Amino acid sequence: MKLTIEVSSIDELINEVDKFKVDVARKRPSIFASIESLHLSKRANNALVAFGCVTIEDILKNKPDDFYKLENVGFKTVMEILLSLYGNGYSYMGD
Repeated sequence: MKLTIEVSSIDELINEVDKFKVDVARKRPSIFASIESLHLSKRANNALVAFGCVTIEDILKNKPDDFYKLENVGFKTVMEILLSLYGNGYSYMGD
């Protein structure tokens, strides 16, 4: 199944993704698992490492807007991170 969502802000993305249920049969990685378990692109992975995120928990402790402070990180990279978190069964807690 392929899903296409057109959004113009992080809040709009979060609202759209919240409309979909996560497949509960899928085993999600531990919150203490390495960010590599999210299978992100090289750009997204490198951005998170540069930001000091080593585990999924580290990502969830930050606000999505915080990641824009990094060089070469834009909307698509932040969206990839958020979608990977939701796809692995995590709700964003970084408010």
